[in-house]
Amino acid sequence: MKKYILVIIALIAFTSCEDELDKTRLDVIGGDTVWQDEALINAYFANIYQNTRLTARLPTNVSTGGDYYIETTVSDEGRWRGNGGSYLAVTGDLGPGSDNTRGLGYWGNGTWQLLRIINVAIKELENATSLTETFRNTRLGQAHFFRAQWYFNKVKRYGGIPIIREPQDANLSGEELLVPRNTEKETYDFIEEDLNKAIVLLKGKSLHVSEVSLWAAHALRSRAMLYAGSIAENDGKLALKTPGGLTGINTSEANGYYAKSLESSRALLPAPLGSGIFSLRPGNTVSAYRKIFDEVGSGADTETIMSIEFPGIPATTNLNSMFLLPRQTPDTHSNWGNSVFAYYETTEWFEYKDGTPGNELPTGYPDNGSRLLEDNLGSGVFHDINELWGNKDPRFAASIAAYGRLEYGNATAYLHDAVTDANAASSAGVPTRGPNQTVGNGARSAISAYKLANLSSPQLDRRIDGNNPLFAYRLGEIYLNLAEAAYATGNTGDALMAINAIRQRVGLPLKGAVTLDDIKQERRVELIFEYHRYWDLKRWREAINPLSTQYRGLDFTWDVENDLYALKIRNDGEQRTRFFTDRHYYLPIPFAAAQANGWTQNAGYE
Repeated sequence: MKKYILVIIALIAFTSCEDELDKTRLDVIGGDTVWQDEALINAYFANIYQNTRLTARLPTNVSTGGDYYIETTVSDEGRWRGNGGSYLAVTGDLGPGSDNTRGLGYWGNGTWQLLRIINVAIKELENATSLTETFRNTRLGQAHFFRAQWYFNKVKRYGGIPIIREPQDANLSGEELLVPRNTEKETYDFIEEDLNKAIVLLKGKSLHVSEVSLWAAHALRSRAMLYAGSIAENDGKLALKTPGGLTGINTSEANGYYAKSLESSRALLPAPLGSGIFSLRPGNTVSAYRKIFDEVGSGADTETIMSIEFPGIPATTNLNSMFLLPRQTPDTHSNWGNSVFAYYETTEWFEYKDGTPGNELPTGYPDNGSRLLEDNLGSGVFHDINELWGNKDPRFAASIAAYGRLEYGNATAYLHDAVTDANAASSAGVPTRGPNQTVGNGARSAISAYKLANLSSPQLDRRIDGNNPLFAYRLGEIYLNLAEAAYATGNTGDALMAINAIRQRVGLPLKGAVTLDDIKQERRVELIFEYHRYWDLKRWREAINPLSTQYRGLDFTWDVENDLYALKIRNDGEQRTRFFTDRHYYLPIPFAAAQANGWTQNAGYE
């Protein structure tokens, strides 16, 4: 019994320690006590799963919700409705102080201690002799995946990271614990080394979709090597570099990384692009496309490569529905609603099913002399939204609540800011103003970025833990990874095939030829609000203009009697001036950590 108590105490203690390269006490649960007992090893790995960030920070605490959506807020997709905290990051208010990355950082918060936990697992499992080969190899392969994921989370933020392969001896002096930063190239190479080991060890293992598998390792390798390839390809665009290769990768390395990304993408994609077992789900209607997100991990799910499940463990609650679905009532104990809103400009990203660009009116729709959508909007111009937007790419309405109201959970969420006739509204039993506009931090745009919520099983009450699963990796991304890497290496045929597979799934016209801009466009609409856009703009070295642009919101005035809406663009969608400059391509290393460890600070933050 004592050995179980020891493990539990150690696992609890982990969550409270946050010092960089801390001399932890985790070594006390190594050796014979844990590493000969499968149940204890499983408990050890449950702790790693729980504390590894497989996607953006998950919304588990209502008081700090903005931090969980910062990767959307700092992109050009939409933003958290509040005005402080994480939103300050859009102004370039990022510095080397202890708390100046506004929830975007991944330096402290126990991350270094998590690395030690993973390194202990690798070392002990490499030397374990009493375990079955299948169990040992599975857990060892998963440990290498987790270490690769840890380094990827770091390198995409900070560039080169100290490579630590062994759990450091807790008895070493402070100077002996110091490890210099490796180059960005060396860090990506280390990620690939770990993933190659994971792929070998996990091959042939039958694992649940929520477990780290061979396929998860390929998915991370597809993504990480694509990042490395594009960083290298665009190295000449990086105006501000940290010396010694700590940020940036030589352009000559690009094709090698792209080839590795292609290799893993082909292991996941079905024929004719690959030999994988996954397939795209139907998506040519809004309801069909929504099932990709509402049915993660179900028997009908053929697209999720790895999911994140929420078995009721503290700090692993999924509160996406509460935060993201537009509010149905003013009750603050219901859902906070429309906490992440989309910009007017975001609506123009999505084309119509006949190929009409998204910034124009649909084919055949009456105009006022201009075919541009924006020119036909205003407070006195009323539209039937189903006619205006009904023939859009289904990913639009499946990702953004933009039709004036949204039905879910046997109730209606109203998005309008005003009505033309209060008596008509009262007779119809609808509010004169939607609760999204009246409660708390009123949204600066009525249209709600609800994509990652669950419509089929929404859990809205903040007093109830949400347990809807999410995906960590899905096949739609892999098609786009392959398209980009194939195009970069001259294989435009496969790039075109991959892009057309994504377009065909949602009923859009197929392309006869493909450009890099086509690939980037398809990526931003397929992966919108999935925490890719900010990092994509940075690795392409194209972030300065879009992340320094002011974006606008959208309001609805509802003619309830005729069910028509006036769509009015709000110029106050932003309340601060967006600012992104060359130094922001990498985040600053916290000053105290850099000083204590002798690490070179990233350029621009010295």
